[in-house]
Amino acid sequence: MLRAGYAYHPSAVESGAIHPIHPDLDRNVISFGLGVEGPLFSIWDENKVISGLSFDIYVQYVMSKAQTSSISGFGFSYDRDHLIAGVGAGLSF
Repeated sequence: MLRAGYAYHPSAVESGAIHPIHPDLDRNVISFGLGVEGPLFSIWDENKVISGLSFDIYVQYVMSKAQTSSISGFGFSYDRDHLIAGVGAGLSF
């Protein structure tokens, strides 16, 4: 299975109230993944299905526009982009 997605996560604070502890920016998330699902067979009886098995790999890219804080003493511009990759395995009984 091929998977793709997009999500927009708006900031929980006003753009002028971001601070250096947790600069919560508006985020755009793009993700792509590849998954395989199938039966898991018993090692003692090759015709007996004992559960379902799945494997997934994914890549996410998170983008944010630069925003400037207007808090006195913290008038910095914050920007954040990052790439996330992962692998997952699932077993259903």
